[in-house]
Amino acid sequence: MSKTLLKLIVNIITFCSIGYVIYIGYFVFFDKPVTSENITKLYSKMIYAYVTLVVILIMRAVLKKNRILKF
Repeated sequence: MSKTLLKLIVNIITFCSIGYVIYIGYFVFFDKPVTSENITKLYSKMIYAYVTLVVILIMRAVLKKNRILKF
């Protein structure tokens, strides 16, 4: 896999995961869930969003360390 393709994939995944965290954050702050079932669903989505963001940031750090990503 070429370095430019890898950079493109990593950037797209990073922006999507940041966008997903912001999207879920909207529901937490502005569209407050009322029932406990909705609260549980929302917080499980938040956990998924933050885990995805952490994984992609760790992957970016590893790729930068191996000098594959240079920004």
